Amino acid sequence: MGAKINSVFLYLSTFLPSFLRVLLLRMLGHKIGRHVHISILTILHAPKIEMGDNVRIGPLNIIKCGEEVKIGFSSQISFLVIIYGRGSFRLGARSYVSIKTFIDTAGGVEIGDYSGTGPGTMIFSHASFLPPTKGFPRVIKKTTIGNYVWLGGMNFVTAGSVIGDHVMSLPGSVISKQVDSEIFFIGKDQQLTLSKVCKRMSEIETRSLVKEILQDFAQLEKIGFEEDGEFLYIGRRRFQIISDPLDPLDPGTIYFVISDGIRLPGKVRWYNVLSLECSPLCDNRFGKKLQVHMRKYFGLNFVYSRTDSQNRDGT
Repeated sequence: MGAKINSVFLYLSTFLPSFLRVLLLRMLGHKIGRHVHISILTILHAPKIEMGDNVRIGPLNIIKCGEEVKIGFSSQISFLVIIYGRGSFRLGARSYVSIKTFIDTAGGVEIGDYSGTGPGTMIFSHASFLPPTKGFPRVIKKTTIGNYVWLGGMNFVTAGSVIGDHVMSLPGSVISKQVDSEIFFIGKDQQLTLSKVCKRMSEIETRSLVKEILQDFAQLEKIGFEEDGEFLYIGRRRFQIISDPLDPLDPGTIYFVISDGIRLPGKVRWYNVLSLECSPLCDNRFGKKLQVHMRKYFGLNFVYSRTDSQNRDGT
């Protein structure tokens, strides 16, 4: 009886605004983090639901699984997505499910951290329609996708596939069985080592990227952009790109760190484009808008530094 009541409330909550829906999920015993947004007209139903902080689920989705639904912190599900089946669905941290993705969870589907699907991708964990008594294969197998994987648009992933870490695929790819790590997947019989198409940016290239980000953000927001010596300005806000420790630090400046090994104190606002961490002081209206821009147009998904939060709290 309790499971039926739980189901009724979950279905009825489809029409509630996000804050009421999150409250109801917590009251029903599901684990929902902070700053979670679940859009209206999205069906979300599973015996066990767990979401980390800053998860965002768009409208007009169907997420209905017979087992656990688990979504890691700062991950997003776009709209017109169907995730359906008797098994479980697990999406790692800072990952993304794009528009019109279909995921069949009959045998269970697990996607790692910082991974995503292009529009129209289909992921299966079963293939059992034709009668096995007439010799047709019956397949129900878990499908596993690793960390830092990008499946190009219109990909088709068959049941039981295992995709390693650091994999990219061309749009329209059909992936079956196993894809090793560090692969650029062109087709079943044509694969390249990922290092041949990807390389780490130099310090000069990284500095140039940060300038491009700030210019692009200013242009989109219709705010003036200006460069004055070592400082960059968006309206009245001042930015500085640093690759070496700096002392003293100015609380009125927003710093972009572009090299390893630099830790800035909690009293200033900063973004580290290598570790993809940022100061909790960036958790304001302007900071959130800038972070959305960097995630959406430049693939940089920042999380707030926990160490920094502890330092600010004095613990």
